[in-house]
Amino acid sequence: MLQKAEEQNRLQFFELIDDRWTIKQRPTDAAASSAAARSSTPIVPSDNPIASLKDVVEKEASKKKKTTATEQSARQYNLFVDLIYKMLSFRPTERVSPMDALAHPFMSEK
Repeated sequence: MLQKAEEQNRLQFFELIDDRWTIKQRPTDAAASSAAARSSTPIVPSDNPIASLKDVVEKEASKKKKTTATEQSARQYNLFVDLIYKMLSFRPTERVSPMDALAHPFMSEK
C-alpha cells in the first residue's frame, strides 16, 4: 500500500520520458499546454547548485526591491542561500539538523 502511494506521489510531479525521469512542466496557457504535451524539456541539474540558488534568490529580491543592495543585505542573501542549501541536502548526513538550522547565522543575526 505504501509503495502505491509513493508511486502516485512520484507521478504527480515527475514523468518518464526516454527512460529518464523529468519534472513535469506546468503550462501557462492553452497553447503552451498542447506544446508541452508534445515535447517536454528535461530539467538538468546545475553544475553549481549554490550559485544557481543564489541567482534565483537575487533575481526574486531584485523584483521586489527597487533600492540597491547594501553590503548587509548581500551578506543576508549569502547566509540565506547557505541555510537553504544545507536544508535541502539530499544526503541526510549532510543535511542541517533543526537545532543547527535555528543556530545558523541567518536565523540568529538581526
